[in-house]
Amino acid sequence: MGRRMTADDWLEKTWGLTRAQVAEQLGVHRSTVHRWIRGEVPVPGPVLAYFAATAGDLKHLGGPDWQGWRLDRAGLHAPWHRRAFRPEEIWEIPALHARLAELKAQPQLELFA
Repeated sequence: MGRRMTADDWLEKTWGLTRAQVAEQLGVHRSTVHRWIRGEVPVPGPVLAYFAATAGDLKHLGGPDWQGWRLDRAGLHAPWHRRAFRPEEIWEIPALHARLAELKAQPQLELFA
């Protein structure tokens, strides 16, 4: 029988972060993260939303339209797509929409007139 997973193991496995790194990302002292993990003080709502988002549930940040979307180190995962969208692909979306609008505005060729 293996050893039980500690809170630190869970942080490392889930987010690849130590308590100190979590504290740094959230802008709080490391002891605050320690008190949250031990249940000594409640975790603030925005921090819970951050953890929910990083764990995969973006609806806490953007509402029900984001249900099923998740964000991780691989990128942004849509519920209907198998692979993650990388940041550079997401940055291209406005340009793609503009190009699509241009194409829609062009007169269509009539091949079978």
